[in-house]
Formats: sequence, structure tokens, C-alpha cells
Amino acid sequence: MDWHAAAGLASALVALVATVPYIRAAARREIRPSAVTWAGWWLFSAVVFAAQMLSEPSWSAIIAGGGTAYCGVVTVLALRNGGARIGALDAVCGALGLAAIAAWQASGDPRLALLFTIAGDICLCIPTLAKSIRDPSSELGGRFLLAAVAALIGAAAARHLDFLSLGWPLYLIVANTTIGVVALRARPARAALAERA
Repeated sequence: MDWHAAAGLASALVALVATVPYIRAAARREIRPSAVTWAGWWLFSAVVFAAQMLSEPSWSAIIAGGGTAYCGVVTVLALRNGGARIGALDAVCGALGLAAIAAWQASGDPRLALLFTIAGDICLCIPTLAKSIRDPSSELGGRFLLAAVAALIGAAAARHLDFLSLGWPLYLIVANTTIGVVALRARPARAALAERA
């Protein structure tokens, strides 16, 4: 096994370690994942996985393949836990995410597919970021930070240093770090406000 394969498998293992506690917390209703965000992440992970495997297979595709599996599980749990209530922000972000997929289908270019998927995914992150600011206890910030580490390891698994191989892992590093920091930083701020009240 070469180091690309080892890094790809290590990335998948770290992502699994990051997600199992999240799935357990969602199953126990200790957190409230956004169904819109997680359903979008499921769909976009599947699109990225397909785009990578069809045009430039690489061990870095394990990130998107694994994401397809665990995002599907979290989506089901979010819907079961009442996450099906969709507010205006959720609807707008979901529509923008779907528009990104339509733009990819119209272009037929895997690089554009990845670009549109990242743009759509940014839109889908907004409900989770907003929810994390309003209610930090609704998310596990550590899960997102560990997912950023998994994405960093996954980027090392890429055989080609191009956008198609590195775009998704590098984006996930930024997105997961942002959500993780917001969730962890918002928690002490909310606690301080509660103490003053």
C-alpha cells in the first residue's frame, strides 16, 4: 500500500471517529442537526464522489464517499428528531444548493461540478452556522474540528495537485473549521450571558 492509499484510509478513519459520537448524540437527541444542511451535504458528497471517480479517481475521493454514507445517516436522524421544520433561511439555502446542482448538470464539466457544489455547500452551511450561534448546545463543535483534520489528511491522499483532487478536501477544511470554531466559541459566550441574566 502506498502513502496515498494510507492517507486516504486514515482520512476515512478520522472522519468516522469524528462522526460516530455525532451520530450517537443525534440518536439520543442531545443535539439537533439541521436536516436541510445534512441532506445537502449528503447530496453534494455524492456528487463530488461521482465527479472524482468518473474523471480522476484518487484516494482523496474517500472523503466524499465516506461523507455520502454518514451524511445520509445524520439526515435520517435529523428528520426523525423534528429537523424537518424548515424556516425561510433553510429554504433559501436549500434552493441555492439545488441550483448549484442544476448548474453542474447544465455544464457537464466535472471541475464546474465541483465549483458549483462548493458554492452550494457554502449556502447549505449557513443554517448550521446560524443555529450554532443561536444555540451552541445544538452542535458538537469538536466533531467539525476533527472533520477538518480528516479533510487535511484526505488532501494529502491526492495523487494530483489540481482543483478536482484538492478542491473538496481544502474546502472541507475551511468549512468544518469555521463551524467548529463558531460552535465552540458561541458556547462560552452564551454561558456568560446566562450568568449575567
